[in-house]
Amino acid sequence: MSRMTTETEIQRPSHNFVKKGLWVAVLLFMQGCSNPVVTGPIEPSEVTKNSPNISLSSNPAAQNTQNLKTSEAENENEEPVPAYNAIADNRLNSAQMLKILQAEILLRRGSYESAFELLYGLAKDTSDTKLVKRAFEVSMATYDVEKIRKATDLWKELEPSADLAWRAAFILSLQEGKVEQALQEWDTYQTLSELPMEQDLLVTSRRVAASAPVDAGLVFFEKIVQMHPDVWSGHLGLAMVAATHNMPDFAMEALQEASKLVEKEQKPQIYQLLAKLYVDNSKTQVGIEDLGRYLESFPDDFVVQERMARLQVLAEDYAGAETRYKMILEKLPEAHKARLSLALLQIEQNQFEKAIQNLQPLLDEKGYKAISHYYQGISLQELKRFDEALQSFSQVVTTTFQVDALLHRAEIFFAQGDIDQAYAELEKISVDLPQNKVKRLRAKAIFKSYQEKYQEALDIYDQVLLIEPSNTPVMLAKSYIHFNFGEFEEYESILLKVLELNENNVEALNGLGYFYVERQQKLDKAKVLLSRALELEPNNYFILDSMGWLYYQLQDYAKAVEYLESAFDIEADEEVFAHLIQAYLKNNQTDQAEKLWKTYYNQFKNWESVAKLKQFVPAGFLDD
Repeated sequence: MSRMTTETEIQRPSHNFVKKGLWVAVLLFMQGCSNPVVTGPIEPSEVTKNSPNISLSSNPAAQNTQNLKTSEAENENEEPVPAYNAIADNRLNSAQMLKILQAEILLRRGSYESAFELLYGLAKDTSDTKLVKRAFEVSMATYDVEKIRKATDLWKELEPSADLAWRAAFILSLQEGKVEQALQEWDTYQTLSELPMEQDLLVTSRRVAASAPVDAGLVFFEKIVQMHPDVWSGHLGLAMVAATHNMPDFAMEALQEASKLVEKEQKPQIYQLLAKLYVDNSKTQVGIEDLGRYLESFPDDFVVQERMARLQVLAEDYAGAETRYKMILEKLPEAHKARLSLALLQIEQNQFEKAIQNLQPLLDEKGYKAISHYYQGISLQELKRFDEALQSFSQVVTTTFQVDALLHRAEIFFAQGDIDQAYAELEKISVDLPQNKVKRLRAKAIFKSYQEKYQEALDIYDQVLLIEPSNTPVMLAKSYIHFNFGEFEEYESILLKVLELNENNVEALNGLGYFYVERQQKLDKAKVLLSRALELEPNNYFILDSMGWLYYQLQDYAKAVEYLESAFDIEADEEVFAHLIQAYLKNNQTDQAEKLWKTYYNQFKNWESVAKLKQFVPAGFLDD
């Protein structure tokens, strides 16, 4: 038989995170909002050559509130100041006023490009600072880099003391890769900014990390650090840029430098990012040691505590992680992320009842409802509380988990023998996205295989491979069907193809190696394949069994016993049992063979591979 595992488990969801475009990040930097929108219209009476700064807030409600406060203040004056009349003071002529009105009408219609051209032209003609700010706001809404640059340059020219104009300028220069120019503009911005240097560097680092190309962003912050080596937030900014661009070692080195300079109250800003880098890059041992020292002084930094628990999970210190999650929840019951993490850890340890208890408080929490119902359904399904599991999966209505919830509902109906309903659940899956279509097809193929409709399963897997030609799990599933059909050439061909795509695919390495061993052919190649597989997964009992059986075929029975005993110590498997009995007998270890036989025979006697052994073992083995 093949030592490959069958495809019987429907995949669980993976989470994809999509980054916004770089220019969105520039807009966020300048406007401090989630989407660039144009603030309320400029009234003609507001236009003046010496007007005060206007807010760049894109929050219309905030803008309207400010306008309302201004109006109320004016109404409280005994002799209110008359509204400024630009036309009466000959600031704007009637044609210019008409252009302002035309621009505002275009804005209301969403014609940002045309509105910008009108406002930019007016600002240039009149040198009016309020108009140039308005043109800049509209340029942001166009997402047109050239228009944003034009408006920024004009704003700097007309109002050199406007810090926000210089802030826009250095971001634009970084986008264009002009690092030296960006540094000069940043220096001017920081001189004009009301924020202290440390805070300005922190704000700048977030924006540069989000918007600047990697080379320009790194060089920019490296030079900032050279200019201000004793400012801790400069090193933190460099780390943030490096971390954003997947340079964890560089980032961690910069954070260590920042840590040497920072005051105690700023330490959490360093260590929260450092902890994230340790987790994201599986730096388990060094992370646990470093964070452990930090948490002695900052035990109430629950962000770092939660990430420390995740490191403990990565280090397989499940008891330690569980204790830490419980401590977090004891002190901070509303720490929903920690509660969910604890529940998932308990699921991994098959503690399904405990997991359900931790998921219960999250079922109605915004942002956690779908994922909590999903994993509660998983737990209930494992406990064979199928009706409750079906109900829990039915509550999963968000797209991230809904497809997988439907797959699990189909699994349950299929396991209960309601085949029609199982397929009906699969038909509910929307196949607008290719990955969802693949999931549905794979589930159908698995069901067909269980129904022993192997040709239909193969046909469905072929449909998947038309969508994803390099889908190795599907290729492996196909190979297993071919093996069961006795179509060994197809089986071998598919596994060789899998190894062409991924030379380190352990299942293919072991499957093909064991195939050669069983057929007693290409044993040298089998040894190469199995050695590579064992190097990748040294504690995989399937591979240990294959290697042991290889040495059995090579008549090196002592080596065979060594590998087979290791495999059986990991998993008391019927195939390993059969192999080990034979190796003991060939290696003249009859006593060990008899002891093993009498201990496990009743457990494995119904297996075909074990039943065949009865003709080989000594007669005494068969005595009760």
